[in-house]
Amino acid sequence: MIKPGEFSVGDRYYGRDYQFLNRLSEAGCSYLIRLREDSVMEVVEKLPLVPADVKAGVVSDRIVRLGSRTKRHPGLVRIIRIEKPELDEPLILVTNQLSPTDLGAALLAGIYKQGWEIELFFRWLKCVFGRRKQWHWFAESENGVGIQLYSAMIAALLLSRRLGKLPGKRLYEALQFHQAGWVSEAELAAILPRNALKKTQ
Repeated sequence: MIKPGEFSVGDRYYGRDYQFLNRLSEAGCSYLIRLREDSVMEVVEKLPLVPADVKAGVVSDRIVRLGSRTKRHPGLVRIIRIEKPELDEPLILVTNQLSPTDLGAALLAGIYKQGWEIELFFRWLKCVFGRRKQWHWFAESENGVGIQLYSAMIAALLLSRRLGKLPGKRLYEALQFHQAGWVSEAELAAILPRNALKKTQ
């Protein structure tokens, strides 16, 4: 998984292994990983926040020594804490990008959010495709499978623009039935509004 020069974004599972974080740094990788809230750290320096950081929900940006005597990260890392009303709990992010002039806290918060949205999209895609044994490929070549996947993603993104949300499994089935000739255009047109995001006043 580790390739020099890459920027890795990960959830709390990866943040538990400080040696893994150190291996990423030694391999010349940058990382932005979520930590557990009970992670032990010793603050070395508090970095100032700019208005963009505050707008992004950043409440602190610090250089720290991470871990306890029995489980310690060997180098200095940067910890960014994000608190927003829509979050169930604070986000605590660790990175080896120590300079706020190179990567500001607001930018790092945005990178993590985008990374999580990509994860959710692929989780949705796996739900729509169903279990692996249910997949039906129209081609067996690598290019053919790629075209089918890209076509499904493009269709999903176009539908999400129209509906205001990603289409669910039932709508996806209705589209398949339409392509198979089992659902008419009029029936499909009646199904689409029921799956659109309801607008609130």
